[in-house]
Amino acid sequence: MGDFARGPALFTVYKIPPDQGCYPNLPGFYLIDVDDGVGARECCRFTEGPDDVPEWNGSWRGDPWCPAILKQAKALIAKAASK
Repeated sequence: MGDFARGPALFTVYKIPPDQGCYPNLPGFYLIDVDDGVGARECCRFTEGPDDVPEWNGSWRGDPWCPAILKQAKALIAKAASK
């Protein structure tokens, strides 16, 4: 869907369709990968559900950048939806 930089890290947002997810009966979800120079890896996954709580991976749990990363990812999603 797109990418953005924050500090030295590059974040990429992907939409995973329901038929490629772990649970085919659930709506699609989004992944945020991060590459900070040591290779891309999953940072976060979330859905657009109103009660959804984003699942941050590893050392990203509780990181002060999380709210800004999620906000920027959702802005990319909204931009892609408006096209």
